[in-house]
Amino acid sequence: MDLLNKIFVIDQNQRITVPNIKAHPWYTKPLLPKYEAAEAVLAKSQAEVDAYIANRQLNTVRARPPGRRAGRPAARAR
Repeated sequence: MDLLNKIFVIDQNQRITVPNIKAHPWYTKPLLPKYEAAEAVLAKSQAEVDAYIANRQLNTVRARPPGRRAGRPAARAR
């Protein structure tokens, strides 16, 4: 609770800084083995997501012709 109380201080000049958070005992103590295993699974999953994002092709959607609204078919000629 000590760390949370320091994080949620309204006055930003009195609030704990990120370097001080990283030096806090709650942040620096080692994880329990079961949480280390979970962290490894999450890291692998995050690496897969990062690889997907890095390799996807952007801007593959074609632009609509002028005058066409999204979700509506083009009007038929009479």
